[in-house]
Order: sequence, then structure tokens, then C-alpha cells
Amino acid sequence: MQNWKIAPGIGVGPITLGMSRQAAIGAAEAQALPVRSHTRWASAPPSLVIGAQLQAHFDDIGRIVEIEVARASSPEHRRLLLGDIDISAADAKDVLESIATQYEVDRDAREYPSTSVFPRAGLTLWKEGKPGELEEGPFQAVSVFVPSE
Repeated sequence: MQNWKIAPGIGVGPITLGMSRQAAIGAAEAQALPVRSHTRWASAPPSLVIGAQLQAHFDDIGRIVEIEVARASSPEHRRLLLGDIDISAADAKDVLESIATQYEVDRDAREYPSTSVFPRAGLTLWKEGKPGELEEGPFQAVSVFVPSE
């Protein structure tokens, strides 16, 4: 099984922030990944769904501004790797503990810690849960975006 390598503030696998729609389609097709268009919101440009896990969201000039990827939930899905951490399998608490030394989390985020946002890194980790609580098990999705200053 192949993996999606998560690079906070940069991209996921061959799909990078700032990439044009055509470049993203080309990068996906080069890896034999299916690509389809998806309307996220009526007021937003159509997103791309790449493979069964990844969504690339675009700004008004056609550049990727956010990449979301769901954790591997079936054998054909790719695992999510953040450095040497397998986000698809590792417990969310262990993931937060591991990356806390590298990135500062926004503890004031509305759904923290089930939604853990690292604004200066350009990274969000998400799992179903109540604000203030972090259930056992892995995060369910990762989002990479342009970091804030």
C-alpha cells in the first residue's frame, strides 16, 4: 500500500498548495489516481476529489488553498504519514503529544482537542468528538492550508 505524506503548510503527497487545477489533475493522473470535480459550497469554486481520500479546494483564481485527506479506512486507501507518525493508526493523544514539540496548537479553537489546529504550521487534525474531550482512536482527517504568520 502506498502512503500520503503530509507536509504541513505545503501539501499532501504530490498535491501542493498553490498548485493549479490542471497541475493537480496531472499529478493525480501520473499516479493513476481517479479525479472528479465536487461542489463543496455553491459559492465556492469546485473542488477536486482525488482517489477516494483527498480533496483539493481552490480559491477564485484556481489555485489550491486547502487540502483535506481522510484516514485510511479500507485496504485500497493510503495511510497518512506525518514524518514517521502514521496518523491513520496512531491514537490521537499520542499524535498530539508527538507533534506538540514541533508545532503550536490553538487551544482556543472551538472544538479543541477533537479539532486540533496548528495555524503557524498550516495543519489541522480532526476526529469526531466533543469540545474539550479527545476520545481514543486515530484522527479521522487531516487538512493542510497556508500557514498564518
